[in-house]
This record gives sequence, structure tokens and C-alpha cells, in this order.
Amino acid sequence: MTGQVSPFFYSRKLKMNIVNLADKSNSPIVSFEFIPPRDETSAEKLEAVIDTLCLLGPDLVSVTFGVGGSTRKDSSQLINKLIHEKGLNVIAYFAGYGLGKHEITSILDGYAEN
Repeated sequence: MTGQVSPFFYSRKLKMNIVNLADKSNSPIVSFEFIPPRDETSAEKLEAVIDTLCLLGPDLVSVTFGVGGSTRKDSSQLINKLIHEKGLNVIAYFAGYGLGKHEITSILDGYAEN
């Protein structure tokens, strides 16, 4: 099984579908998308950007998962940091292209453990 897998919305306190967030909001939803850094210099820059954007109080942020899992480990680490250290609601965007059914299930199960 390959193809696109729907994103899931993870909150520190409550797991919910993003549609529910939109239904409960009377104002625009503010979100930012992050791509895991590929080197230490980029990681430091991203950390500074995240700290600045957190001050704006986004409703959620998303983290991109590289095609075929090219940034799998880095995506998972960034998601954990955003949830547990920054207290943000996170969407783990995930492209299942090039991954088998068991890989997709394993990755999604790992995200659900957050």
C-alpha cells in the first residue's frame, strides 16, 4: 500500500481532528509549517524561529515528513520537541509514497504515542 496518508492532529492534552478545531473557532486559525533541519546550523536557526513564532500563539503547527521517509527520524524528533518542550498542537504531515503498509502503520503508531 502506497500513497498519501491523511494527516493527524495531535495535542498535548487532547487528540482531535483538525476539522473540530476549525468548528470550535470563531476566529482565523493561525498555523506554521516546519521542515526538519538537515544540519546543526539549520537546527539552530530553526530553534530561534520556533521561539519567535511561539510568541504569536499559533493554534497549531505542522511538521513535514519527507517523501519515502527521508526525514523520518528528524520529523519525529521535531514533533516531540514541539509537543513536549514548546507545548504546541502539532499536525504530523506525512507522505506515504514509497512506504509499505507496515511502515505506515508503524510511523503512525509512533506519532500516536506522543
